[in-house]
Amino acid sequence: MFWYRLWFLAIVWVALVCPTAGADCVTALETKCRISGKCISSSLICNGQNDCGVGDTSDETGCPVSQCHPIHEVSCDDGDCIDIDWECDGAGDCADGSDESSQRCSNATEPPPCDDQHFYCGEDGCISNTRQCDGFPDCDNGADEAGCASPTPPVFPSPDPDVYFVYFHQIRNTTDDGTHYGSFASSLKDPEALDFHWSQKMLYWSDSFEDKIYAMSLDIARKLETVVSGQLGRVAGVCVDWIHDYLIWTDEDLDKIERYDIKSKQRSTLVDTDLHSPRGIVVDPLDGPGFVYFGDWGTDPKIEKMTVDGHNRDVLVGDDSLVGYPNGLAIDYTERRLFWADGKDKRIMSCDLNGQNVKVVRSSLGHPFGLALLGDWLFWTDWTEKSIIRMNKQGRYKHTVISQLTAATVKDIKVVHPLRQPEGPVANTVSPPGPGPDRPQPKPTARDVIIIDNQPTTKNPGTLGQTSTSSNTGLIAGAVGGAVFFLIIIAAVAVYIILNRKKGEMSMDNPNHRENSYTPEPAAIIVESCVHQGEKDAFPGVANGPVKHSGGTSV
Repeated sequence: MFWYRLWFLAIVWVALVCPTAGADCVTALETKCRISGKCISSSLICNGQNDCGVGDTSDETGCPVSQCHPIHEVSCDDGDCIDIDWECDGAGDCADGSDESSQRCSNATEPPPCDDQHFYCGEDGCISNTRQCDGFPDCDNGADEAGCASPTPPVFPSPDPDVYFVYFHQIRNTTDDGTHYGSFASSLKDPEALDFHWSQKMLYWSDSFEDKIYAMSLDIARKLETVVSGQLGRVAGVCVDWIHDYLIWTDEDLDKIERYDIKSKQRSTLVDTDLHSPRGIVVDPLDGPGFVYFGDWGTDPKIEKMTVDGHNRDVLVGDDSLVGYPNGLAIDYTERRLFWADGKDKRIMSCDLNGQNVKVVRSSLGHPFGLALLGDWLFWTDWTEKSIIRMNKQGRYKHTVISQLTAATVKDIKVVHPLRQPEGPVANTVSPPGPGPDRPQPKPTARDVIIIDNQPTTKNPGTLGQTSTSSNTGLIAGAVGGAVFFLIIIAAVAVYIILNRKKGEMSMDNPNHRENSYTPEPAAIIVESCVHQGEKDAFPGVANGPVKHSGGTSV
């Protein structure tokens, strides 16, 4: 073997170069250094280190050239070569154990400790401290989960929450822990986005293939109705304003945001300028006139805010280091924070409702898409992990609720529970939809920090509409007109009551007086790719056009 030859050459060299070998030393197995006169073990000759002392290198003079790589390898005392990272790593990799000898490792130092935002795994390096005690070992040695208490499953007040999500040609539902799982609506064509109205017990969703937005009752009757039909592109995001009874959506193809008044059934455009693939959308009707938050992909990705009437439009987050593909959005109405799932940057972020205090909740995810929130817990769909996942708002206790789904077909997600739609006063400052004033400039933000920009930023206040004053003559004329109108209403109510009494004998069992219900007939499953070009690059297997399937998909 090579090391026998190297050993033989070393002994021969000792005899030639060190003529004092064995002389004046205790045994013949020792060699006397030429300058210092120190006796050292003959095995230390040509070991790559100076063992004779300061100023005396006779034990390493004239040694054979090492055959190990000068940068990536180190030589064992027996002549073998090992990876340079294996020396002094706590494990013997040389056959003779010389890579862990005290002579070599006496000066070895530990890696520098991590900062206060990271957890030190030891030789595995540093990980984000949000990953410590989250129920998943992120360090190779499992140090981040050592000594951690078992995570407590989330507990929600009654009624039990239901998680609804769009999957392939269906809308499915499950419990928050995934123990019960079923299909809410099937045989759909291309469902995309969804939201619910708790007080009306209705679930709304968009279907891009049908060019419609549907609603279905959450009770056992499952009554289906068409809410919006026609002149729709790809409705990528839907949200329900449960205070004002509005349905608001983003249209990724037509680059606009529209609103539908559930009571008056009036449809109007809120924004149709300076949009480039708007996606996720969420509403906060409890704040003043009510505000809408929406994400825009495009060439200039950003998250914006405006009132529910389309006024006071403002960029909240526009720094490309903070936002890439803003998919799902969710609001924490208690702590007043906005969360978003970023498919490009593979993380979940948050900021306050003024765009300040931006934080990374959790990074290094797969491809988060839809996002929902309930209490202290976040739920999201992930195309890479092909799962529905939950964790707390601090980024800990990550847990897979449903797994083994199909990538790019699991889309939007909502947690249906009354806590998500708390009661609140109806704001009286909502004005008709309009283009609103020009947007202020995006706020400056810092880059590459976990907590960003704690200082408030001055915004352009904008207006919710112009107020005007009228003359005394106008006020008197208005009062007279109002009185006449009031008398007409009273007369109409009286006539209605009289006619209604005459109809008292009419039976409601008459089929002509029953409410219409509609149950969709089974149809061929047609799924049209809803993947943005950037996501098509990440998932090349997804088709660009409609694809017909002959059967369902199992989970």
